[in-house]
Amino acid sequence: MLNPLNSSMISVALVLLALDFDVSTTHVTLVVSSFYLAAAVGQPLMGGLGDRLGPRRVFIAGMTMVVVSGVVGPFSQGFGLLLAARVLQAIGTSTAFPSAVALIRARSRPEDVQSGMSAIAMANSLGAALGPIIGGVAVAVGGWQALFWVNIPLGLAAALAVLFFIAPVGRPTRSGPRPSLLRMLDPLGVLLFACTVLSLLMLMLSIPTGTQWWLVPATAIAAAAFLWRELRAPSPFLDVRMLTRNRPLMGVYVQFAVFNFAYYGAFYGVPQWLEVVRGQTPALVGLFMLPLAAIGAIATPLASRLIRRFGTGRMLILGASLLVAGSAALLLFDDASPLWVVVAALAMLGLPYALCNLALQLRMNGSAPKEAAGIAAGLFQTSRYLGAILSTSMLGLAFAHGIGSAELHGTAVTMAVLGLGLVGLNLRRRSDGASSAD
Repeated sequence: MLNPLNSSMISVALVLLALDFDVSTTHVTLVVSSFYLAAAVGQPLMGGLGDRLGPRRVFIAGMTMVVVSGVVGPFSQGFGLLLAARVLQAIGTSTAFPSAVALIRARSRPEDVQSGMSAIAMANSLGAALGPIIGGVAVAVGGWQALFWVNIPLGLAAALAVLFFIAPVGRPTRSGPRPSLLRMLDPLGVLLFACTVLSLLMLMLSIPTGTQWWLVPATAIAAAAFLWRELRAPSPFLDVRMLTRNRPLMGVYVQFAVFNFAYYGAFYGVPQWLEVVRGQTPALVGLFMLPLAAIGAIATPLASRLIRRFGTGRMLILGASLLVAGSAALLLFDDASPLWVVVAALAMLGLPYALCNLALQLRMNGSAPKEAAGIAAGLFQTSRYLGAILSTSMLGLAFAHGIGSAELHGTAVTMAVLGLGLVGLNLRRRSDGASSAD
């Protein structure tokens, strides 16, 4: 829960942080964007290290980073040190998802893997759902500093639980002599990957306010340099050859990015509409949005049973169809819509999240080679961040000249089109011969 929890609960403290550190509203959002960027790079990096050094060891090291960030953050005397604490927090929490996937895959019986993946999906959904609520209570009790303090007991509890209750998996699965830690990290590859992701995110975020076209060649150059490096590195940060040969795994990443592109259109768009058009307070908006994430968590066990019975392919089609239906429900929103209609539509959108998130997570697990389970899981999360950033760019364009019901309807149409695309992709996959269990 720590990664989605920390990415969401900070939203309630942005105003306080801007006042305490005397920074502008634009600059204070760096505590959010720096976390996402560090996590987008940190998830596959930590997953790759887990594949080489063992996921248990990397997880405990990550929780240590979380505890250190919880100590350093509250006592930051400058905004730069606060950002450094957030980056450390992002990297530390980024060890959790890929390490958990690798540990479950290594230690569980095949019939128990799906239950473990379902539990991970529930934890992620609950972290996102509870973030604003826990953040609001923590800030009310102890100021913005409490958002760092809550990580200390959670990080310690997680590290101790793994240390005492999960035995080491054994030697890393990669064969041959183990290279030095520096070569394992592949610092040049990590740097080029970070440059590629950063320039791509900057490009997408610039679209609503005026596209920075110079970022197009910058992104292309960084990506080309990254590919050149990884194809020649003796111990690459990212096994590009494995990814290019593994079309099913690449398909999972593309579908997950597209799904999150659509899903976050509602997650980020509806709150702005509720505040501007319907005049709701931020506190009430948080309560209205709770069903969207909460239903995603509550419905995950049901999604697991349905997937076990009907397979991931059929449930992806059902989930994408429900995404289309939920997006169409947003077209009912207007300046006088009953608020229960808003809550019902948002709750409806929680169902496709439960189905698509778990189904794609299981398909990722089935497509990734065992020796690369950690880095594959990390890239899965990176595709989530890319989809979310694409969604914010879409909303920036839609709301560029004002936030209204018509603009929200345009966003809903885009979401529905993306959902139809996912339906078509999975129908084509089944027609091409995918098994019913897939």
